[in-house]
Amino acid sequence: MRSRGELEQRMDILIRLNAIQLIKGKKQADQIRLLTLAGIGPKEISEIIGTTPNTVNVCLASLRNRNALSLKERDHPDE
Repeated sequence: MRSRGELEQRMDILIRLNAIQLIKGKKQADQIRLLTLAGIGPKEISEIIGTTPNTVNVCLASLRNRNALSLKERDHPDE
């Protein structure tokens, strides 16, 4: 019987493998967006895609700003 820690480690490997398959061939911003939507944090995302956590955080801020901007334009097109 495997220990809980060993099972968690194996689950983490499976999650990473699925994440890599999900983002294959996509632009970095799309990779970050998809992995964030999958519930993976910036540090883990940076390890998966091979960048720094700061790069991931900057991209997430940009994505949030774009979403806020698009909502503002839709709700108030004259502004």
